[in-house]
Amino acid sequence: HTQQDDHAPWANPSLTPHTDNEIREAFRAAVQKRMMSDVDYGLFLSGGVDSCIVAHDLLPLYRASDDDRPLKTYTVGMENSPDLMAAKGMVEALGGER
Repeated sequence: HTQQDDHAPWANPSLTPHTDNEIREAFRAAVQKRMMSDVDYGLFLSGGVDSCIVAHDLLPLYRASDDDRPLKTYTVGMENSPDLMAAKGMVEALGGER
């Protein structure tokens, strides 16, 4: 892999188009690559699509690891705001810790 392949394999128009599964696997691999840490993990959820997709891929990878530290999630917002409620719903759906 080159730096370009690792960062955005779909960015080179001269490459054969990638399938949805290839893009999903590249994203999952990118999330997993950033799970190397000797300190506790945390995930900031904005309630938007992007942070929910990261949470969707991160939580199962984290559970499959041998790490027994809790995975905490954090959200900032006004009480009962739509983003805060979406983030809370995502954590509950995935069984994370708030």
